[in-house]
Amino acid sequence: MRKLPPLRALHCFEAVSDYKSFSSAAEALNLTHGAISQQVRSLEDWLGTQLFSRHSGGVVLTADGQRLKSVCAMAFKKLEQVCTSINSADRTKTVTIGCSSSFLAHWLLPRLKKFTCGIDSNEINLRFDTNADWNSLVRGKIELLISWDCQKTIDGIEKRLFADDFIGPVCKPDNADKLDDPDQILRSNLLHAKSRPTAWQEWGRAVGIFTIPIDGQVFETLSLSIEAARAGFGYAIAPKFVFQEELRDGKLAAPLGFVAAHHATYLYSHTDQHLSQSARSLRSWLLNQAR
Repeated sequence: MRKLPPLRALHCFEAVSDYKSFSSAAEALNLTHGAISQQVRSLEDWLGTQLFSRHSGGVVLTADGQRLKSVCAMAFKKLEQVCTSINSADRTKTVTIGCSSSFLAHWLLPRLKKFTCGIDSNEINLRFDTNADWNSLVRGKIELLISWDCQKTIDGIEKRLFADDFIGPVCKPDNADKLDDPDQILRSNLLHAKSRPTAWQEWGRAVGIFTIPIDGQVFETLSLSIEAARAGFGYAIAPKFVFQEELRDGKLAAPLGFVAAHHATYLYSHTDQHLSQSARSLRSWLLNQAR
């Protein structure tokens, strides 16, 4: 009989160490804050040591916690890989992509017909998760993640440049002639997206405008802010490569052009030995499309 603490307690400990918060871990595991706390406390009692230092901003791993986390990450990952391979051979033909709803709607979906016309692509079942994040990839809930957040790579995860980002104000084509100087933006109706709250400030710094009005209409997603701009309600900041189809077709205008952003978009995935052939094929196709 192996002398190990309960698997459930280890699972809860790993979630808290990933999210650095008992509340966030509880939400991710669909448990109560009290249940998570009880599991971690029982694990600390079993080990006879404290795993977290608690403070007002969250929790920080102790030295013993760091040691346990590294082992848990390896053990759970290996266990997950083996269980997944046993579960169903068909699983290898299902690929889940994590990306924003804006990227999915404006860049990926218009191109997927090309992929689905491929020789073997009809055997691949594609799924999309617009709420996925870095932890979703690390924990194996998705195979591919496309994100403009710059994440540090870790063992088992590959990071590939997907696109250099250029950003600029976009609007309804009829409104393009009303804006021929960056300073005029200060007197215009600015449209903001919650998903990229500092986009206007980033663009302003790039063109030498350091005081950008923070008032204006705020939308939940980048897509909604762009749709509002296209309808003539004002100007929204857009990444060029995501909306290049609309710009080329004349559905959107970029009267001031685009400037280089301080970040880029990356495609993250597990390393080849831990990635299905279907996911590798899709990754290659996505990178080719981005080029």
